[in-house]
Amino acid sequence: MTAEELKTALDELPPGPFTVHLSERTPLEALHTDYAMIAPGGHWLNVHDAERMHWVDVKSIIRISCKRPAEPANSNRQ
Repeated sequence: MTAEELKTALDELPPGPFTVHLSERTPLEALHTDYAMIAPGGHWLNVHDAERMHWVDVKSIIRISCKRPAEPANSNRQ
């Protein structure tokens, strides 16, 4: 990903936890979108998981995603 693609993807996520999918290691489960920051220059993403802070090379990010809550089975859409 580029820094601009990452910024767009982060802006589109709903507030809450999300996953950073990386090219060469297991995914990183980030605590909250409020705790994600792209460093000046756009080469690093700073995120926090349940244990510590991580600096992730933006070039190693494949994509980011979140688990959206399932809609109730009895929801009536119109």
